[in-house]
Amino acid sequence: MQYENRYVLSDQMMSDYIRKVLCRDIRLAGAVLSLVSAVMLVLTLAEGSYVLAAVFGVCLLIVAPVSLLTPFLTLQQMRDSSEKLHGGRICETVIRFGEDIVMEEGTVSIRIAYEQIKRIVELPSVCVLAMGKHNAVLVKPDGFSVGQYEEFLAFIREKTKAV
Repeated sequence: MQYENRYVLSDQMMSDYIRKVLCRDIRLAGAVLSLVSAVMLVLTLAEGSYVLAAVFGVCLLIVAPVSLLTPFLTLQQMRDSSEKLHGGRICETVIRFGEDIVMEEGTVSIRIAYEQIKRIVELPSVCVLAMGKHNAVLVKPDGFSVGQYEEFLAFIREKTKAV
């Protein structure tokens, strides 16, 4: 084992991961569609095309709340899943980086090959080792009990060849 990271998952870590990685595309698409819908709503109202204005208005009323509420609802769903998985207990997460990545949380343990890591996203409260669109290993920058965060970043980039 070369590095070990220990933490209890905080709301800030989950929130950063959800807003900036997991739901980033939804938030971006929602912002663009809301802006386009708002502009088209104004233009069609000015032109007197009330049926089209209604369509753009409904689009705006659907897209804006969905893009704003999705991160919050995802956070709630992640909390609920974690609570069910661990029987309501708050468990420490321990991640060991050696030949491969071993992650333990409560009674759950998984082994991950470095090749599965496709992207590394550094955020203020968490470093995200993304394995795809919906799966990731979260590493707390100040949670290293073995090794240092800066050295770990060089190590993980070399091992994964991730962007």
